[in-house]
Amino acid sequence: MVTRCRSVRRLAGAFALSALIAGPALATEGLECRFDQKPVNGSWVPEVVVVAWETGSDQVMVYDPLIEQFVGEPMPARIDTDNARRTTWSWEVKVKSGTNQNARMKFRLTMMKADRSASISVTPQGYADNFQSSGRCTPVKP
Repeated sequence: MVTRCRSVRRLAGAFALSALIAGPALATEGLECRFDQKPVNGSWVPEVVVVAWETGSDQVMVYDPLIEQFVGEPMPARIDTDNARRTTWSWEVKVKSGTNQNARMKFRLTMMKADRSASISVTPQGYADNFQSSGRCTPVKP
């Protein structure tokens, strides 16, 4: 997991580099959100999620160790809520369980803007399970 966390940290640098390549008119913003790890969640709740976007854009990219393992690169997320109190992003990842079953995991990350506290829920589609954790987001400087 340590190697994966280092890879996720490199994402901030990758987004900064892409902003420089794209030109000075674009500014990239990002958050690194860290979540408490609970044994009941197995390995489905990532320890860290990076959320990045270009200033003024509604296109958001996310990256975490599960995305790295099953997708291999940052992927788009949807903005479900963005108001004065909070922002909520969601995305889905196709995974293969430890018993070799295919599943689609739905992720939902909410950050409260006042204190950057965060919560994440991970729901395997078609199953009753729901994995949750809380944590905090910090800005990532490009």
